[in-house]
Amino acid sequence: MLNGHCESLPKERVVLELLEDAKPTAELADALMKLSQMGYRIALDDFVYEQHLDALIRCANIVKIDVQQLNPAQIEEHAKVLKGFGVELLAEKIETHDEYEFCKKLGFTYFQGYFTSRPRVIEGFRVPADRITTMRLVAKLHDPDVQISELEELIKRDPGLCYKLLLYINSSSCGLKNQIASIRQAAVLVGLSKLRTWVGLLGFGAIKDKSPELVVTANVRAKMCELLATKSGHKDSDQYLTLGLFSLLDAFADCPMEQVLNLVPLADPITEALLESSGPLAWALQCVLDYEQANWEAVNSTGIDPQLISQAYLEAVDWTGQIMDELSQLDE
Repeated sequence: MLNGHCESLPKERVVLELLEDAKPTAELADALMKLSQMGYRIALDDFVYEQHLDALIRCANIVKIDVQQLNPAQIEEHAKVLKGFGVELLAEKIETHDEYEFCKKLGFTYFQGYFTSRPRVIEGFRVPADRITTMRLVAKLHDPDVQISELEELIKRDPGLCYKLLLYINSSSCGLKNQIASIRQAAVLVGLSKLRTWVGLLGFGAIKDKSPELVVTANVRAKMCELLATKSGHKDSDQYLTLGLFSLLDAFADCPMEQVLNLVPLADPITEALLESSGPLAWALQCVLDYEQANWEAVNSTGIDPQLISQAYLEAVDWTGQIMDELSQLDE
């Protein structure tokens, strides 16, 4: 920042983050202000307010607060003071839905943590029927023995999903020359694998009261599991994709995994991997979870080329991003 090297970065694609141990000198404040005036977005990391930091706050767009570092009263006071500077607030290390709700009420804009990937278990809560129906539909479509006629009948039971699916297949994104009029025709032309993927994205994305990031995470996991299996020479890569996709069933259903699998039966190897982290498929999901959480020691001990793992992750992120962008256009 002080030497001007940041100016070589594309300002529309980066946020420049200043770590908490940076000394708030006048020289640093001037450099940040110059970058801000050039259009760069500035974030202050692990921020704990002190008056002598005002000069840095005035340069910032985002202030990140570690909710595990402060008590609720301190978080509330920080939110009150920082709002006066017109910055956006980011809550770091949110582990529970209660912490999320608390920060959301205080006016935080961004949230970082594992809370979206965990179920919000409420005593006496029953999984809504429409949510069970969606999960059963997606699970059935991932049955390797499902027939096209059976698949067509299942999708037709959800008119909204059927309409969106045909709308997407007939969009320019899919590049088909002729209009598709039925699910059967779509299955023949684009294949069952692609159809399963699209139904999973559309189905899970339609579940109410769930963050879109949960759908993104589920599909990144699914594609990364599939790619790891393929790149490692394993057969039945579709099963690996299914495992990754359903690794967040508990978060979608807001109940423990064991309970939701009683409602949505899956193949034994997938159930074994989800419940016990064992069986022939478990290695792939564990590798994905370790990579997701930056548990590098565990990732490097898998015996898989680290470069292959990184490549699988980047390909999965790119693949998911492209499809999510395409599907989001259906709602415009």
